[in-house]
Formats: sequence, C-alpha cells, structure tokens
Amino acid sequence: MDSKAILQEWLDSRGWDDELIVSDDGTEVSLRTGIELDENSWNLFVDANNQSCLVGFFLYSSFKVKTAKRAEACLLVNEINDRMRLGRFVVRDNGQIQYRQQVDFEAAEPTSRSIELMAVPAFSFCETYNSTLAAVALTKQTAADAIAEFDAVQAEKAAAAASEDAEDDESDGAADDAPRMM
Repeated sequence: MDSKAILQEWLDSRGWDDELIVSDDGTEVSLRTGIELDENSWNLFVDANNQSCLVGFFLYSSFKVKTAKRAEACLLVNEINDRMRLGRFVVRDNGQIQYRQQVDFEAAEPTSRSIELMAVPAFSFCETYNSTLAAVALTKQTAADAIAEFDAVQAEKAAAAASEDAEDDESDGAADDAPRMM
C-alpha cells in the first residue's frame, strides 16, 4: 500500500494543499488539518501505515466537555454510536470529543476513493451531531433531552421532505391524466 500517494491523491481531489507528514522510515503517513463542520472547527487527523495497512480517520471537536458533564456526554455518545454503522464518537480523558474510524486494507488495493468513502460519513456524522454534542458538553441539557430534541428536528425535516415529494407528485400527476397512445 502506497499511503503517501493515496493520501496525496485524496488531498488533490478535494483541492486541499495540506502537507503530508511522512515518518523517517516511510512506513507511516499522516495528515493534520482543520475543517469546518456545522459552523464549528474540527481537527482532522488521517494516519496510514504501509506495513499494517491500517488507515485511521480521526476528528476532534474544538470544544471540550465540562468535567461535571462527562458522564452525561458519555450517555449521549453511547446513544449516538448505537445509531451509527461506521465509526464512533469517544469522550476523551481531556473532555474533547473524538470521532474515530479505522479500516484495515490488508489484501486490498485502496485508492483515494477509499479514503473519500471514509471521509464522507465522518464529516456527515460530525456535522449532524455537532450541535447535539455541544449542547450536552457545554450547557445544562441532558443526554435524554438532547436526543429527544434531535429526534424531533429530524422528524420535522422528514415531514417537510415528504410534503415536498407529495407536492412534486401532484404537479406531475396532471400529465399522467392525459390520454396516451397505445
């Protein structure tokens, strides 16, 4: 696995000009950069190892969970992780929230597309849950209340989307009533 070439191609495909960090022996390649998700800064680390064929994708929140809220934040993270299929959130010892995902590419030929397929859900999850995580980390909101609020917002979005789809179907329906040639 040529981690440097794969990560560089991925960076280029995104139009990013960040520098890759290569270990002295060339076996490990890393990326350290910042990214804006849901109007919040996250630190992005991508670590790849040519020998183990592991690629790790890590995002760190710019906010930290208050010490008194760590248990509540862990409850929230457990609930969120139960809903996700890829990766997971972790409350670090220092209070920072981390998203992490690792893939073993042994016996595979990863490409920059493979890295993008790790990036898309990682960015999406952090963007989707950012406000909920911050609410529990930084305010008096409980995990249960944050999840209830998140679910209510998601239900509203789903209802709005269904309503738009129904309107589109109705406007298309007029053409369906026209006589057809057989």
